[in-house]
Amino acid sequence: MIKLYLKQHWGSILIATLCSLLLGLVSTVLFSLVGPALQIIIEPQLTQVSWQELLGPYLGNLLTELSGTDHVKAAKLWQLLPYLLIGLAGLRALFASSQWFLWERTSEKIAASMRSHLVKAYINLKPQASYENESFDQKLSSILTTDVKMTREYLIHFYGGLPRELIQVLLYLVTLVLLSPKLFLIFILGIGPAGVLISRLGKKIRRRSAKALDNFGQLSEWLQQRLMGVETIKQYQTEEREVASLVDLTEELNRRFLKTIRVKARTAPIIETIAVGAMVGVLFIALDMVSEGTATGSVLMSFFSILAILSQSASKLGRYYNSNREGGAAVERIQELQGFMDQNHQADMKVENHQGVETVVLDQISLRYPGQETPALDEVSSKFYQGKIYCLCGPSGAGKSSLFSALLGLVEPDSGTITYREGIQRSDIGYLPQAMFVAPTSLGENISYPEKNPSPAALHKALVDAAADELASKLDGDSSKEDSLEAEQLSGGQIQRAFMARVFYHHFPVVLIDEGTSAVDPENEARIYQSMRRLADDGACVIMIAHRHSGIQLADEVLYLEKGKLVAQGGYQELKQLEQCSELFQRDSF
Repeated sequence: MIKLYLKQHWGSILIATLCSLLLGLVSTVLFSLVGPALQIIIEPQLTQVSWQELLGPYLGNLLTELSGTDHVKAAKLWQLLPYLLIGLAGLRALFASSQWFLWERTSEKIAASMRSHLVKAYINLKPQASYENESFDQKLSSILTTDVKMTREYLIHFYGGLPRELIQVLLYLVTLVLLSPKLFLIFILGIGPAGVLISRLGKKIRRRSAKALDNFGQLSEWLQQRLMGVETIKQYQTEEREVASLVDLTEELNRRFLKTIRVKARTAPIIETIAVGAMVGVLFIALDMVSEGTATGSVLMSFFSILAILSQSASKLGRYYNSNREGGAAVERIQELQGFMDQNHQADMKVENHQGVETVVLDQISLRYPGQETPALDEVSSKFYQGKIYCLCGPSGAGKSSLFSALLGLVEPDSGTITYREGIQRSDIGYLPQAMFVAPTSLGENISYPEKNPSPAALHKALVDAAADELASKLDGDSSKEDSLEAEQLSGGQIQRAFMARVFYHHFPVVLIDEGTSAVDPENEARIYQSMRRLADDGACVIMIAHRHSGIQLADEVLYLEKGKLVAQGGYQELKQLEQCSELFQRDSF
């Protein structure tokens, strides 16, 4: 999964890799020149010095072939070395900052894409899949925040920092071999145990990170459940028990994190201790080599300068390697969730059309949710025509919401077909949900959604048609008023009429309304019903769910459902006389 995201940014990654390579080359040259610079400073009386004295036999012979001479004048070195060292240090800083910036930017873009893909997959998830996993929403929330953030750090460290430091380490090691193969061999034998240690500690961190992430998800789920049920907790006076449960979950989470942090905290000091011990051993051997005349001070100073910077890069390698174990656990959780949602992906609604005059035709629609013994819909058949208002009614669990979900394409029936009149597409179906989402923007943009830059005249007409004259008056004249009118400042009745205006604005031929008057007073209810009638008079096919007599009386036809079956269909007065409907219709609301 990660590689697919990385391929989308191959250009930036290529440039960042080039910066890492140049950084390693510049750093190697820079620290190799420390010895020659110190040699010139310590022995100012030198008039000339051989390349082999400055950089050893291997690098010395290379420079001899490149320059055509086996020595260099000390005065020339005095002139060139300061500028060369300053220039190399500047280039090193430039390449390091460029490489880091490129990976920071790339990782942030990948994290944003991950969040976008996860949310899109969740939107297209089959509702039946979320029913089977009650904690799915909490897990998704945890992954969108914690795991994606950890994955971003994982990309920066593992794909950015680790290769950068690895390139430098390899170039440093090659240079150490060229400077003194004997000292290099002793150093490698000394730090060998560090490699085994990194591998073992890394596996331990990965296991503990995965457990800590699971505990974090459990704690998030627990908090959301308790916050939603806080009234029940107060009613039964179980505050102390719930607080004790919270303390236990928090302590367990802290223990998991502390175990992970403890292992991480040990890694770098242990590796550095091993490296320092190896360097001390190398130092004793180096002093013997100087006393024997088999190595010069310039070569040894360059060797230990590179060795010092090598230890820093090796320490970073250890930290990156172990921290990336945490990132690896986060990536696995994201992949698992993404895989689940991909397997339960719901294809886009395919609107099937027919040649008849009917706007919508239901033919033997059946639907059963996973784990449910009785079907939500049981062979429901009906026809809906333009210019009419239809009302779905019935007791709780009768199948009204399931039928709406099938009409909207949110669930796919197990059998049967839903067809629309020729020319109607999915975008032609308007929907007014019971819980209306108000975007934190202007009223006009809420009405015209998803269209941008709405026409003020069209907005005004839609509001008037929706019986929202007081809102329409605020949009008249200066268009800046519309921008200052925030939809979040509206009352419940105004919000429902504003959403009704959206239907008028887009001229939907099919309109589904779920409890369109559930949160308004009788006066606003009457105005909304007038808007529904106006929709039907304009040619729309209006299908609504209602639990009040006033809503049912408005309908041209009423569909009475019970236990997933369409029991009766006809006018309000007709159904009221039926024995199976009379008891329900005698209630004030249903």
